[in-house]
Amino acid sequence: MSRAEARRFDCDELRELAATLLKRLGVPASAANTLSRVLLWYDQAGRPSLGLGGLGRWLERIQAAEFELQTRGRLTLERAGALRINGEQGLPPVVLEHALEVVLEKARDLGVGCARVENLAAGGLLSALVFEATTRPFSALIAGPGPVLVHGYARMNGEPPSLVDSSLVLTGPGFRSELNELAPWEALAGPGGWLVMAWNIAEDSAMPFDRVMRRGGGEEPPAPGRRQGSGRIDTEQWTLRQAQFHQAGVPLEPAAIRSLQTWCARLDVLFPGEKAQAATPMSAPNEDLTPPTGR
Repeated sequence: MSRAEARRFDCDELRELAATLLKRLGVPASAANTLSRVLLWYDQAGRPSLGLGGLGRWLERIQAAEFELQTRGRLTLERAGALRINGEQGLPPVVLEHALEVVLEKARDLGVGCARVENLAAGGLLSALVFEATTRPFSALIAGPGPVLVHGYARMNGEPPSLVDSSLVLTGPGFRSELNELAPWEALAGPGGWLVMAWNIAEDSAMPFDRVMRRGGGEEPPAPGRRQGSGRIDTEQWTLRQAQFHQAGVPLEPAAIRSLQTWCARLDVLFPGEKAQAATPMSAPNEDLTPPTGR
């Protein structure tokens, strides 16, 4: 479908719609708000397939009871700047958002915070979480199964953070990106585990982490038939697109609209722009409903 066929919807209406559908399947309100917010973030980042267009896949996994919906993860070990969290098979974006909150607190106190998250399924939507956590002067990363690595680097000059997401890179023989330089961090997550980190780029204690994360690799020509990309998300464009979407609405492709409408019908939720059917008695067209008068 061409972009011209997309319809625009109000940002707040779409966010509320996504949260309502999630809550109908038993997702707690706070978790539903988190998931709907980060889905919409990808639409604003120009990645609609990972945005609300992908909500149906999350609803299918939730309906199939793949996740424990009531948990944000449980802290099982705490040492100075390092923690271990049992994800308890919760919703990955919800558990990892909580883990980022905890390590950011450590980074504020100690310069660096690190958490290993176990017992958590693979899941996307990590760029949105890292982007929100990467606010001056904090940088953040999430590494996990896949391998997946998302790194946000804060800029001290007030510009939007630099953001790299390995899940957006299609690699092949002959391809190398800066993500290769970050591969050691995957080992720290452990088999099937997640590593969540945050550090203050203005603190001396964080300098070793900062130097490693700022290293960049070169890019070599890709092998025939392979597409290369750095995995970078243009966060400056995201900022501009966010303002545009709030004014003009979020564009949704026909396939995304059909998917959302299907779930709305299934869960008895009104799709934006649709009107509720009033339960009124039916009458024949032009039927005269005037009571008869006696002669």
